[in-house]
Amino acid sequence: MSFLIPVLILLIILLFMIVYLIDRSGGWQQIRRSFFADPLDIEGLIATLLASIVLLTVLALANTASDAFTTPSSGRERLSSFLSYLIAPGSALIIALIAGASFIRDVYELPLLRYALRYLIYSVFRIYAAFLRPRLVIDDGQPVLAEGQFNSLNVIGGPGDVIIQPGNAVIFRNLRSPSRSGITMDAALRRFETIGQIAVLDDQHEYIPELGADREIGYLVTRDGIRIVMRDIHYRYRIISRGLQDPAEGKSRYLDRTLEDPYPFDLEALRRMANNRNVAEQGLQSVQYTVRLLVQTEIRNEISKYTFDQLTAPKENYDVRTTIRNNILDNIRTWNIGVKVISLDIGHFAASENVLEKRIDTWAAEWAGSAEALRARAEGTRLALEELGRAEAQMQFIFSVVSALKDIDFTDQPAKNIQKLLSARTARVFEAMRQQYKKNPPEDKRD
Repeated sequence: MSFLIPVLILLIILLFMIVYLIDRSGGWQQIRRSFFADPLDIEGLIATLLASIVLLTVLALANTASDAFTTPSSGRERLSSFLSYLIAPGSALIIALIAGASFIRDVYELPLLRYALRYLIYSVFRIYAAFLRPRLVIDDGQPVLAEGQFNSLNVIGGPGDVIIQPGNAVIFRNLRSPSRSGITMDAALRRFETIGQIAVLDDQHEYIPELGADREIGYLVTRDGIRIVMRDIHYRYRIISRGLQDPAEGKSRYLDRTLEDPYPFDLEALRRMANNRNVAEQGLQSVQYTVRLLVQTEIRNEISKYTFDQLTAPKENYDVRTTIRNNILDNIRTWNIGVKVISLDIGHFAASENVLEKRIDTWAAEWAGSAEALRARAEGTRLALEELGRAEAQMQFIFSVVSALKDIDFTDQPAKNIQKLLSARTARVFEAMRQQYKKNPPEDKRD
């Protein structure tokens, strides 16, 4: 009969925790989600079973020691004796929990030991410590936490409950791979299961007050070299919807939102969003930052195709703003991160420097370049003509020597006759050069 006391104590604790869970969740849904998640949380059931064995062992040791070493005469004395013998096994259990919590705190770099202790107690005892079960609400694409608030689900992971508000989708992860994807309803995290990626399914509106004035972000430069600034840029984007093949049009189209399916997002797009995030010195960049960067880059590329006059004073019947917007929407590469830019307002243009001075500089640079090109062509033509004239002179000299060789008598002193011929021809070339020098003397020798 004495062994029934620990069992009764354990059942009383279990009953109180069940009542607490029912009161907290408003029904048995919390209990079902805690221990019979889909798929079945075998680890949670094993942890609850082991916790029951540990608690029963501690209580049984204290009760056995109380019966063996004392003979209480009343119920109060019996309870006092039981509690006194409960100190030793209870202290051993507490020391083991504190040691484990210290290790968890060191691994996850937690600020306080009590955070790790709370996580460990619930992980070990589960339903017996239901009041410690963590809950995390996800709304607007991020966990809802007060300033300075700690939640083990956001740092360590499960077990615990994640309350997902409508308009959000979550990817849960294990240590090395995703565990569940596209979860849009409340879910129970298993041990060490963490929140991998949160996506907002509603249309997201972003605003860029000014673009082109910051050197770090990058200037906006037109094709004729004038820096401009764009202000009040608005754009909207959302996660890519599931696609269907339209037999009538012969091309794919996206599902529209309906009351039955208000968020027909593509699961593969959500996975691309999680896997293709940018990494910077500060760590992983958000999807909002990546989309903003892509929009700014595409605007910069599109502006560089137009001159300043085409942007500020376009031709009649030509809407340059619509053309730029359509080109940006067609060319922006957000598919890799699982989103689609659905609308864009490029705002208005303004010059960031003195346009008149810049036009004069551009005009001067253009004429200077043309003059340099013309001068280079003339110099090249002069050198080519000089080489051509030199080649023709050499050719004529060779022809004259060859024709003169025909008149030489090689039977009577041929070497002397050839020497006389070469001397005469060389003297004639020098005389021709002297006459040319007299007609066209160099500039530094002219009077």
